[in-house]
Amino acid sequence: MNMMSQSQPSASLCVSDRAALHSKLRQLKSPLFLFKREKGTELLEASACRGEHVLPDGMVLPAEIDALGDSSFCRDHGLRYAYVGGSMAKGISSVAMVKALGQEGMLGFSVQPG
Repeated sequence: MNMMSQSQPSASLCVSDRAALHSKLRQLKSPLFLFKREKGTELLEASACRGEHVLPDGMVLPAEIDALGDSSFCRDHGLRYAYVGGSMAKGISSVAMVKALGQEGMLGFSVQPG
């Protein structure tokens, strides 16, 4: 079985390979399918399921970051993503962090003492 590489990602991987599994799960744009095999559980992309004649044992749905959250929140606040980042009292935060969040289309805040 091919393991994932930077130049040519594999459409299949053994779930026991934790690093490859985490990498595959971070690809949020396409569904992934779980199949239980004699040698263990296998995670397949849709393109690798074409020859399968059994139903998958599980599925991980796509979850693109800009599709999560309430679109009206983004519209009302002029944001790209429905995320808020910041700190509470005595938390670690900075103007630079708030600025970086804003530049990436998110809402940020910083609580300063005083």
